Amino acid sequence: MFVHGWSSSGLAELPLIDSAEQIHVAKRTMVIHVRNNGTLKIRGRLNARMRNPIIQVIFDNNRAGEFRNAQWLKTVMRTLHDSYGVTQYNAVGHSMGAYAWTYYNMLVGNNISYPRLNRAVLIAGPYDGIIDNHKSNQPLYPPLSRLWDDYPNENRLNDDGRPAILHPEYRLLMRLAHRFPKQAKVLNIYGDLDDGSDSDGVVTNVSALSLGYLLENRVAAYKTQKNYRTRCAT
Repeated sequence: MFVHGWSSSGLAELPLIDSAEQIHVAKRTMVIHVRNNGTLKIRGRLNARMRNPIIQVIFDNNRAGEFRNAQWLKTVMRTLHDSYGVTQYNAVGHSMGAYAWTYYNMLVGNNISYPRLNRAVLIAGPYDGIIDNHKSNQPLYPPLSRLWDDYPNENRLNDDGRPAILHPEYRLLMRLAHRFPKQAKVLNIYGDLDDGSDSDGVVTNVSALSLGYLLENRVAAYKTQKNYRTRCAT
């Protein structure tokens, strides 16, 4: 299951999908468009005989924000469970897509009405703030504009991994972290431009690594991977 980020599209996921197909470990079989009203347009097919099928989720409104994205994921995953018999899955999320997967899994936990999470690869997730770069694609009005509330080298992680500054979107995750599926294995990938900002240009290392305080001692496995000169597309 692939989910893109803010102001992005399915094109952002194609290099990852193409790589998986080229080494013959998985194949894209379905694309799910989430319309602006939350209804689904599904192209492709899915059945039990397929080996590692890739499902690509595309939000037609790519600036709805991670909270609405997570709610839309509930519709997507419930449909896959009820109409296609999907009982388990692996998640890949980039940027706000990473936050959306995290929040979604805290909302549904291991509810038997939804597929069960096995593994999650979360890339450049803004869990505790996004850098306010005054970019043209940032939202201008609340509540989404309040998420662009971080600045390079402003925050830090305490010895226990808890960030010193807790932005509202992070406090929300803290309240629900106990519901994240314990059986999941999580890989948290973050980027660093190595330019002194300790960030990928949009998400600070502290914001990305703050996920560890929520999940590291809860899930079956939790690892981080640092990529240099990797910019988030948020």
